[in-house]
Amino acid sequence: MKFAIGYQQPEHEPFPAMVADYRAQVDEVYFPWVGAPSGRAPLGAGSSRRDWQAQAILEEDLIHLREMGVRLDLLFNANCYGGDALSERLANEVCSIVDHLGDICNGPD
Repeated sequence: MKFAIGYQQPEHEPFPAMVADYRAQVDEVYFPWVGAPSGRAPLGAGSSRRDWQAQAILEEDLIHLREMGVRLDLLFNANCYGGDALSERLANEVCSIVDHLGDICNGPD
């Protein structure tokens, strides 16, 4: 059995290292973009301060995951965007992020 697991930025061990421990069982990792609503606490949002390193960590982790052969699923949940769910603004933002990820890690799967 293969699993899809949700990305996180743990305090102690880098996420790709945890995935490597279970690589045979992990087929894909789904991840939200930094600051994007996802139904859980946004990446980079601390208790009262933004973590400005969150995007750099995410991008580095995605590169390592891609090198391991893990499929990458960019998470956008339209329900989290309210009135913007069908907006041109959101479509442009998603396309921009996908383009950027193409430069970073050959894009999401």
